[in-house]
Amino acid sequence: MRLPKDALFLAVVERIRVLFGARMRTPAECSGQPSEAVVRYCGRFVQLLRWSSVARMLRLGIAEADRLRDLAAGPYDVLFGITVGNLAAHLVTALGLAADVPARFAPRWQHGWAFGEAECSA
Repeated sequence: MRLPKDALFLAVVERIRVLFGARMRTPAECSGQPSEAVVRYCGRFVQLLRWSSVARMLRLGIAEADRLRDLAAGPYDVLFGITVGNLAAHLVTALGLAADVPARFAPRWQHGWAFGEAECSA
């Protein structure tokens, strides 16, 4: 049974998922030129990460990680899951990459981002 605080936390994460997705949009909405769309989309992502409310949300997820591991992963999934998924879909449709290429690199990139081991090379 979840406590009222836990239910509220889950509701906030779901609401932020909707708001963040709407704010981020998709790479194709950023520019008609595929490579410029990637650059603008990544720039938008960095801009949104710098908001203090985003930082507070991530801190909240970290604070609850010991007690509610699955629930605490929600803020991370909202920010990075949506962004990586949209970017991967854009790379496949706009740049003609094979569908399995972004999927092969996304988990490694996400792990590196979370633990400070991000690579620039494939």
